[in-house]
Amino acid sequence: MIYDVFICYRGEGKSGEFANWLYNELDKLEYLEVFFAPRTICHGQDFLKSINAALKTVHVVILILSKNFFEKCHLEDDIVKYEIKTAALNPYTVFLPIMFKDFNYCEENLTCFTIEEINRFKYQSAIQYNGVYDLLFEMEIKNELLMLFENGQSIEDIKTRNKKLYIGANKEEEKKFLRKQTEMLFEYDNVIYKEIKHSKQVILDLGCNDGSNIMAHFGNVKEVRIVGIDQDPDCIQYANNYFGNDNMKFYCYDCEDNKFNSYLGSIEKELHIDKFDLVNLSMFLLHIEDPYRLLKILRSHLSKNGVLFIRDIDDDFNIIYPDSDKMFRKMVEISSYCDILGYRQRGKEIYTYLKRCGYSQVKIEKIGYDTSEMDYFAREALFNTYFGYIPVALEKTIERYSNNLRIQKDYKWVCKNINEANQRFHQNDFLFSVGYIVYTARI
Repeated sequence: MIYDVFICYRGEGKSGEFANWLYNELDKLEYLEVFFAPRTICHGQDFLKSINAALKTVHVVILILSKNFFEKCHLEDDIVKYEIKTAALNPYTVFLPIMFKDFNYCEENLTCFTIEEINRFKYQSAIQYNGVYDLLFEMEIKNELLMLFENGQSIEDIKTRNKKLYIGANKEEEKKFLRKQTEMLFEYDNVIYKEIKHSKQVILDLGCNDGSNIMAHFGNVKEVRIVGIDQDPDCIQYANNYFGNDNMKFYCYDCEDNKFNSYLGSIEKELHIDKFDLVNLSMFLLHIEDPYRLLKILRSHLSKNGVLFIRDIDDDFNIIYPDSDKMFRKMVEISSYCDILGYRQRGKEIYTYLKRCGYSQVKIEKIGYDTSEMDYFAREALFNTYFGYIPVALEKTIERYSNNLRIQKDYKWVCKNINEANQRFHQNDFLFSVGYIVYTARI
């Protein structure tokens, strides 16, 4: 077992009671493995061997500093001294002191420790304990641990996506994932497309990827003209090589560039297009930072009778049952901070953006794509598209946040449980509905 947190304490009096309370609270956190000798070491196990093994790899050692904590450290066989010295041998271990009110370093004898060892624990920011277990104190400890494990990169901060979100499908695994998603959702989208497609349409597809999605729906429509834009040069090269002709043009450009409005105007001028009859945004808005700005720009390029088609996602609309141990919920939570998967609560926001941009006839065409009538192969496709890609997405996230131990632990947990999740997903009584949402709007 590899432990994340090691609780070092004196067993006498209130210190032992506190240590037991702390273990119970930390043990509730799914992302932490906590070593607390009375609860972790089984009867008959070698005590010192178990402690030594845990301290070799542990990331955080919590020191519960009560009065006279270091008093017995001069003894040859003192276990607290052994734990601190062993932990200090690991250069990656961090000490987190929790100080009781009666503890004072000036009254403690630290002569049995080297200067280097003392510097490792004495000068770390300590959490002050005033004698009361309450929610605020509990949250202070948990938040401090999270910061240590996330190396200052809070998972919640990552979720807010303050930076550009879009990541192009420039690797084969990502391209494969997007192709599977396109194939799986063809009929889901096509019900709506049938109502709005007609000949001689001029279509703008933003986030077109390699062009296969828009071509699958509109490539055979009579006299249709398609303009695709994506910021990934490899995808655009593929689209032009396989689909490009006088009526099918694909361009590499960043839709969040400040000059995007002018760029669209130059394309319209180049191709002798007045405005677009259909603007297609399929799984695109979740990847951009400012949907309001983009939707406002697109309104000025949509023809009088034109239609804006949006398919996006919102994990708040997911239905998962049964999930008694919350395995699937945890995977959904993990996917929420993976950059390559975008901002997973975008779907509900889109209606408000559209109305504020002045679109009319804003309509929610569909919500949810569920397993209730799916056969084995359809379930497998949905599982692979939603859950099966999470390990790859986590690998990309680890590349960006390489020092965040919590993300690394989440990756190991997902890899360990993905096959079990797949088996449960295929059970006949398991229901999963993913929060895909389709809007149409007009000007």
